[in-house]
Amino acid sequence: MENFQEYGSAAMLQQLWFRNTGGGTATPTISTTEKINGLASMQVVYDAGAPGYAGLEHLLSSSNDWSGYRGLSVWVNGDNSKDKMVVQFKTGDQQWWEAYPILNFSGWKQLKYPFSNFVHPSWEKNPPQQRLTVPS
Repeated sequence: MENFQEYGSAAMLQQLWFRNTGGGTATPTISTTEKINGLASMQVVYDAGAPGYAGLEHLLSSSNDWSGYRGLSVWVNGDNSKDKMVVQFKTGDQQWWEAYPILNFSGWKQLKYPFSNFVHPSWEKNPPQQRLTVPS
């Protein structure tokens, strides 16, 4: 879905990965030194502040087809902060889904989340579907 190789500048990255304005500050930049694979990674400097959270949003094309996939994975350079990271997305039928990795490790780690482990966020009232299903 994303490898951060094609962004020519932090400004270009920030046009497509933008701050969730309901939360604290979060600024994405491109790092060519902190990377696990390839040429670059996205580095996020954040401060949850008074809202208690900070985050970025990224809109995916509606033409993305996740059928045949079993879940999502992301490489994270953990700082052993014990902070909760939220991996969140909204499906085409307008349902929100989340997984909650804890940054209780240091260094690079690939975090894998089967779709069956995603749940609705607590603020989403009366979701029509209790389990996420993705066609095979």
